[in-house]
Amino acid sequence: MAMASFHEFRGFDAPGTTRRVSYGWMRTENTASELPPNQTPAADGWRRALRRYSVGMKEMNIDKTEFDAALRKVDPEVTPLSGDRRSTFLAYLRVSGIPENLSTFLADSIPCKYIRFVSGGYIYEDDSIMDSNEEYKKMIESGFLQVGHAPNGDQIAIDFRHAGRSGYISHDEFYEEYEDVDLDVSSMFIPVADSIGKMVQSLVDDPEFPIDIFDAEEKGYANN
Repeated sequence: MAMASFHEFRGFDAPGTTRRVSYGWMRTENTASELPPNQTPAADGWRRALRRYSVGMKEMNIDKTEFDAALRKVDPEVTPLSGDRRSTFLAYLRVSGIPENLSTFLADSIPCKYIRFVSGGYIYEDDSIMDSNEEYKKMIESGFLQVGHAPNGDQIAIDFRHAGRSGYISHDEFYEEYEDVDLDVSSMFIPVADSIGKMVQSLVDDPEFPIDIFDAEEKGYANN
């Protein structure tokens, strides 16, 4: 796929390389050329600004074992990312200011293809996570990373400003209010689990677990 508006910054994959990216992240080739010593990569300012969200943040709740086991129950042949694809995804997460242990977990555990739950919701693969969060940048700017969606379209999101608790964002409110200057994504979010691992495990194992934000409200979960 042809890309435009490229920036270059020193890559995360190997010393002495640069990664050519579009809009600061998209996957293309690594090149061996070095940036001039006095040149600050165009993506660096954006990267540093967003990474401030993770400065001083405590470790994220993840529950990787539960996440991986739940995906294998849905698809026993689920395949994790590897090689350049994993490296590109990990670079995107780091550029976007996602805390390091959460970034590493996602790069190691997000599948190569969509995983569809019996309820009808999905966990995204890497490309869809990058595309959805890049298209709606206010999600990450507000401290949330979308990693899937509910059957009705509500976003499945990780709240990385609050130790990785996970839940649903009302897609109706989010899209209706997206252009508002004072958009408050946190007011549209209802957490349903302490971690994305616990949330995915419950979506797979517990038929009574809420499948969208309306179901969560009806079952007593609250925005807090």
